[in-house]
Formats: sequence, C-alpha cells, structure tokens
Amino acid sequence: AHAAAAARLGNPVSIRKQAVSIATLLPAIVLLVSAIVAALSALLFRGGLLLRSLGVAVVSPRGSDASRVRAACRAIGAWSPVLLLWLYVWAWSAAGGDVFDAFSNWWVPAAAAAAALAGAAWAIFHPGRGAAERLTGTCLVPR
Repeated sequence: AHAAAAARLGNPVSIRKQAVSIATLLPAIVLLVSAIVAALSALLFRGGLLLRSLGVAVVSPRGSDASRVRAACRAIGAWSPVLLLWLYVWAWSAAGGDVFDAFSNWWVPAAAAAAALAGAAWAIFHPGRGAAERLTGTCLVPR
C-alpha cells in the first residue's frame, strides 16, 4: 500500500517542500496585491482610501495636500520591502528560475521581513515622520 500511495502521490519530501513553498508564496501574493492596491489608491485618492477613512491626510511640507504622484510615491516607499521582494522574484524568474525556488532561499523572505520590521521600529522611535514620509517630503496629519 505504501508503494502504491507513493507512486500515486509522489515523493513525500517533494510534497512537503511544495507545501512549504505554497505556505510562503500565498502570504507574499496577498502582500503584493495589498501593495499594488495601496499605491493605486494613494494615486487616485491623494493618500489612499485607508488613510482617508482613518481621518489622516498626506500633506506637503507647506501643509497643503500632497500631489497624487507624491502620495503614490509615499505609498510605494512604505510598501518597498514587499515590492523589493517581488522585484527579486521577478528577476529570479526572468533568469530562468522557478518562482517557488526563489522563495525557498530562506534569506529572501527573511530580508523582506527584516526591512519591514526595521520600518516598524523606525515608526515606533520616530512617530512624527516615518521613513517613507522623510523620503518623499510628506507628513501625515489629522484631516
């Protein structure tokens, strides 16, 4: 029975590797979709729907609403760990590698997570302006 099951299902080690790859890939896909929606939302709604619904405005250094492009750049900067992760995956697959193999390198998702944690730490220690706001010359203020 074991041989018949192995012949039908495949190598258990291979199945385990695929399960781990899928468990890593699915959250990364959700984060990529979230990043794209956030950047498009920032472009369309001058800062994004989420910030707008929370009563937060993205403003320029002079206090006026930031331009749509500047707000989108701020969103891209805020989501840059996820976007850089997917840039690496795209380059990996363009070079002929498999997408699942790009995530099997443990340091790839770990580097993206470390960058995201560094951004969170920055926000905790510098609550006035985050790294994305400093890079784009914007501020988050109550609406």
